[in-house]
This record gives sequence, structure tokens and C-alpha cells, in this order.
Amino acid sequence: MSLLDPTDCNLNIYVGGPNNSACTTSSEGLLAYAFGGIRSPLAISSGKYCFSCKILDSTEISARDTEHLRTSCVARVGISQRCTDVGRLGEVKAAEGISVGYNSTGKKMSGSRMEPYGEAFGPGDQITVLVDLTGSISGAGVGIDMPTGRVSYAKNGVWQGLAHTIPLDHSRQECLHPHLLLRNCQASIQVQEGFTIPAGMPDPAAGVVPHEHYNPWCAAISEGHGITSLESLPPTSSCELIMMVGLPGSGKSTWAQHFMLAHPEKRYMLLGPEMVLDQMRLLGLRQASRTAVQGALDGSLVLESYMGVATAALNQLLVRAVELPRNYILDQTNVSATKRAVRLAPFRAAGFQIKAALAAPLLDWLHLMQETSRQDGGGMRLMPEQVMAELMAGFEVPFPGGPECFSDVLLVHPVPMPPSTNKAGGEQTEGQLSLEEKLHFVDTRAVEPQRELGRRWLEQHRSQKSNEEERPLLEPQGPLQGQPPLQLQQQQQQQQQQQQQQPTP
Repeated sequence: MSLLDPTDCNLNIYVGGPNNSACTTSSEGLLAYAFGGIRSPLAISSGKYCFSCKILDSTEISARDTEHLRTSCVARVGISQRCTDVGRLGEVKAAEGISVGYNSTGKKMSGSRMEPYGEAFGPGDQITVLVDLTGSISGAGVGIDMPTGRVSYAKNGVWQGLAHTIPLDHSRQECLHPHLLLRNCQASIQVQEGFTIPAGMPDPAAGVVPHEHYNPWCAAISEGHGITSLESLPPTSSCELIMMVGLPGSGKSTWAQHFMLAHPEKRYMLLGPEMVLDQMRLLGLRQASRTAVQGALDGSLVLESYMGVATAALNQLLVRAVELPRNYILDQTNVSATKRAVRLAPFRAAGFQIKAALAAPLLDWLHLMQETSRQDGGGMRLMPEQVMAELMAGFEVPFPGGPECFSDVLLVHPVPMPPSTNKAGGEQTEGQLSLEEKLHFVDTRAVEPQRELGRRWLEQHRSQKSNEEERPLLEPQGPLQGQPPLQLQQQQQQQQQQQQQQPTP
């Protein structure tokens, strides 16, 4: 019986020990900054059960702390539903599912809220997780029906009090899995021992509670209150890698998220710099980039500097991904056919099915999507004009086969159909076109104007003097025409603030 699920974890988690009962996070290179989560395949849907986690040791690292990146040993122990992000225990919205945990800093966490709870813990400590899904609380000898379950924790056998109440819907058979989230430490899990809360044990949140007993987690299956979700590792020949292809702000990430939700049975893992920033808990800098005060530390510049760190860490994770047969979506620009072929070569050699998902809207739509991303403080705000021009100028549309050996190409946006008629004399529709014809229209009507614009901007840029103001790559169209680009607006605001701060003579 496997106690930890090697198919339900982040790529920087390694599983081992008897019955896969132990795990550790990779501390190699930049991955020392990243958190990693893993769940047990043993889940309960009702009853009162418990499991325990032993924090074994911290791991040796070579990376150094920075202002925003930490390498300290951190552990979080709790429960979650399988539909929630395995790398974000206690950090998902209630609408996404149940996910709660007890942090090694002595805080409890749910719904991304961290609150004081019990004692801090670390290497050598054992945390017991107590889960009551009976839907009632025994008090004064009378059962009081409540549509909630309870979760509490004990440290080294000492109960820490009630931590969470969770909504229950027995008609849906909510299944809750043991869940660990670690950074630079080793841990093991055991499910064979029960736990008894002594009578009269004080609870800071609910007064004094009576004697309560929780059965071992492993007993839930034999008692009809649990399931095991462990799946055998599939052959790589049945696994997919979908490579996103498109310019920044063209809708790649949005499409990938929707595609994953539409195909839950595939259990795609999204790979990209944003995912690594999330594992490093750096996405908070996204908000800093929106609210940074001019003249102070610009959060966008800080985040831009860490994008290089995230990309390097992603390259480490891609090496690991080749070794683990799963379904992946690689979310980067990937506009160069040559670079695509190099990146995909290890996956192709391992036997993965390789597909492309092309995001190439018409130029005016691309501009509107990118402008929206800038206004929202997204990645487009960090994109230098020259980098965008180079990506545009080198944009190569993927075709089935080719140097990348794509088995299929999925289209994110509608095909830009030209005005034409079919052999019967009527209008030609997208459904009548072959994939090759669709990609040809995308290449000539959507991508070629982008390539031309990128080449033209680069030629003009080379002829400009270094002290001249750069011309915006994408000039506003329609209602935005005549408005200065966002970066220019920010520069003007900064100049006005500086002039106002100057003392009058």
C-alpha cells in the first residue's frame, strides 16, 4: 500500500521509503527556493480518523536568501480534496475545494489566510491530523447535528485545539486526502495509529471538550468510509505534452487554464515561469508591480529580475518532467521552430505525444489583449518593446510534423477566414478547411502582419539615436488612438510629480 502518491505531487518532490511513506523536496540549485506539495492516495469521506506526519530533517542547500526569496525549512501538514492545487495547501479559495493546513511557524491556514494557532514545529516533531466528518459535535451527552466537519492537530501527542471547521455535503461524498507541503525538508507519513484526545482537554476556541477517539486513517477503507485513488504510472506513449505557441498577452495562459478544467480526467500539469514563481511564492510581487510608488523600489523591476530565476528553475523541472510520465502543458512563447525542436527533443525521445496549441489572434485583437494585460498589471507591463519586436519578427507558425514532430496543432483563436467562396458558390466556412489550410490562413492573415511589424520596428530602432524616445511597437487603434502608451504616461506622471516637489524660488 503506497502512503504517498508519486502521481499527485509537484515535480520537485521525491518519494521513497517503505510503502512510499517518505518524501523530500529537491534542494538542487534554484529549486531550494521552491515549495513542493504531495498528497496521499488514501482518502476518507466520513467518520473520525487521523494520520501523523514526522518532520525528519532539513536538507542541505547551496542557495542564498534574498530580499524576496527564502531557503528556510518549512512544512505544512493538513488535508485537501484532489481537485485543489497540490502545491498550495491552505491557499485555495473555498469555491475551489477544501484545503487546510497547520504550518511549522505555528499558524493555521485556509483560504489563503494564515492565523495564529498552536506551537511551532520542525525537524524531530510529529504532527497528528485529526479529522471528524461525522457532521455532529458531541456535547453534554447529546448529539448536535451540524453541516460541518472539524479538523484539529496534535504536536508530539499534545492536542493543539480546534483549527478548522469545513463544509460537508455527504451527498457528494467529499473525499479528503492527507496533504504535505514542504520546502527544504524531509518528512514521512504513517496511517496505522489512532489518537485519543484526553477528557477535559482545554480548547482555546470552544472551551473544554470531552474524551474523543480517532481511528487510524488506514481503517477507513475497511470500514467503508474511505477510498484509494492511487493510479499506476502510465506509459509515456500515452502521455501528452502540449506546447503553447504565441506572443505574450495572446491568451495562451487563459486557454491553458480552461483546457485543463475541460479535461479533468487528463490531470494536466501546467509548466511555465509563472508556475515556478508561484512555487517560490513570488507572485505577490505582481501586486507590488501594480502599486509601486514612483521613485521608490519598482515592484515590476524586482519581478522582472526574478523572471530569469524562474526560467532557470523551470529548466531544472523540465529535466524532471521527462522522467515522470504525466500530461503536461508548457506555457511559454515558443515562437521559434528551432528552439521548439530543441526543447521537445527529450520528450520526443521518451515517447511523449507532442502537440502544439497556437495562439495567434489578428493584430488589432492582439493589441487590445496586450493593452488589457498592461492595465491589469500582468506580464505585459514587464515586456520591453525590443523583446516584443524580436518575438514578433521571429514568429514561426507550427505545422503538423515539421522539425518539432507535432502530431496535432490546436487553435486557440478562430481562423481568420478570407472573403472567398467554395466550389458550390457559397461562403467557405472554417469547418470545410483542412488543418493545413487553417494554419496557412493564420500564418498569412494573422502572423505575417505581426512579423512585418516586428521587423519594421527593429529596423527603425537600429537607425535611431540612443537618446531618442522609442516609438511604441503597437500603436493604439480605434478608441485608443491618440492616447500615449502606458509607459509614456507613467514617465509623464513621474516628471510632473518631480516638478511639483521642487521648491519654488
